[in-house]
Amino acid sequence: MGYVEMKNKKALIIAAHPDDEALGLGATWCRLKEEGWELGVVWLTDGVSSRGINENNSMKRRAQHDNALAILKPKYCSHGSFPDNKLDDVPLLEVVKFIEKSIEEFSPNRLYIHSLTDLNIDHKVAHHAAITAARPFPRQVVKEIFSFEVPSSTHWGFNDVFDGRLFVDVSKYFNFKINLLNSYSDELRSEFHARSLYGVEALMRFRGSLVGVEFSEVFEVIRIVE
Repeated sequence: MGYVEMKNKKALIIAAHPDDEALGLGATWCRLKEEGWELGVVWLTDGVSSRGINENNSMKRRAQHDNALAILKPKYCSHGSFPDNKLDDVPLLEVVKFIEKSIEEFSPNRLYIHSLTDLNIDHKVAHHAAITAARPFPRQVVKEIFSFEVPSSTHWGFNDVFDGRLFVDVSKYFNFKINLLNSYSDELRSEFHARSLYGVEALMRFRGSLVGVEFSEVFEVIRIVE
């Protein structure tokens, strides 16, 4: 799935919270690995601290995250300690520098980032910070940037429309995504919620039907440098 032929195929996912990577491109992750890409992921927050959870619940969440890591097996990962659902309280420069450090360490050709259309404020800040960190100065290693959709967050900002143009056939990798999502069981919702297994499958089937495949994940094309 190389849209631009690259010598070193490395992709870095910038996610505001653990589980965003699974919701947005869990199946694409599996396809990329099968195609020989080295994959890294950056999480900016723990995804739960804003809920005022107790220590036992925090440990449970960490265990679920560890289970997801065991499935993902990234070549590179970094965990930020920024405040959950309060990224807009952090100077943008701090988030940018954190992402820049990961880009410098991992040297990815491609970034997958949040969409600016997302309702969640952490997602919006993560988008701005990632775009800034990967700005196209001379010798910038990042040649491609795509943004992913997160069921519920991307679709509840009704005044902003996700403009997905890159459809990835992930029909072979649907079960991998479901397995990955099940590792984040506390983050899944009941049937008919956009962030339920039912909702995720329905979205992937709908995206697939638009291009004649069984399941698809779709991405906005932010930048491609050939």
